[in-house]
Amino acid sequence: MTTIAHISDLHFGRHDPATADALAADIAVIRPDVIVNSGDFTQRSRRAQWTLARDFMAGLPGPQIRVPGNHDIPLFDVIRRILSPLGRFRSYITAEAYPTWTNDDVAIVGVCTARPIILNPFGFWKDGALSDEQLADVCTRLGPAGPTLLRTVVAHHPLVPPRNEQTRHHLVWRVRQALDAFADCGVDVVLSGHLHLSYADDSLAHHPGTPRSILCIQAGTGVSSRRRSHHRNAYNRILVHARQSLTVEVREFDGRAFVPAQTTTWSRLDGVWHQAV
Repeated sequence: MTTIAHISDLHFGRHDPATADALAADIAVIRPDVIVNSGDFTQRSRRAQWTLARDFMAGLPGPQIRVPGNHDIPLFDVIRRILSPLGRFRSYITAEAYPTWTNDDVAIVGVCTARPIILNPFGFWKDGALSDEQLADVCTRLGPAGPTLLRTVVAHHPLVPPRNEQTRHHLVWRVRQALDAFADCGVDVVLSGHLHLSYADDSLAHHPGTPRSILCIQAGTGVSSRRRSHHRNAYNRILVHARQSLTVEVREFDGRAFVPAQTTTWSRLDGVWHQAV
């Protein structure tokens, strides 16, 4: 069994230090095999914020998969946003365009969905996008993964909304093309953030007619004060039992420590992901 700590939307610069300390302590206790961070390390991509984000991640156990979010692209520094939108992310966090990690249970590939305003022809810039080249590169990197491995993609922007919201806003642009490409290379799971909400769902529930059932797992905001109303800071502890089965434990901050809040087990039956009753 493999344990994944899935954190997201730390937003250093709009974070709570006590929550950050509690998150680091909790991850140290659960001892994950790998940490996945699905973006928005900073609030406004400023140097001081990047220093805080870098030092926090360095204090967590490795290995780590890290991808940028839309807040990791400068907003007010227009020149930097145009000429080097991911320069500080590459310098402070990772220079890998497609960070990868594989063990006996899981093959993970990260991809950048964040886009500066000037470079996003697909639509609303906050929603991000995936190009054909990126989709091909992800599949190339997942290609060597054996048939028993859980093929997992990490991106900042979600592929499905919460079950009670059918809005297309906030979903990554070209989501249908992404789902088609991921089906071709046998992607099983996509880990994302962006919405500051914890939930998981089968892609077919929101995109009927697409060729493959993919389990989309969202992490809440780990340490940011920018929380949705009535939602606590949270992250996911994911236990991979096999390619066809995993458990998602949402761990929420109760003011003192991160504690289990909700646990769901998902299994693939007849090719479709189902939540266990």
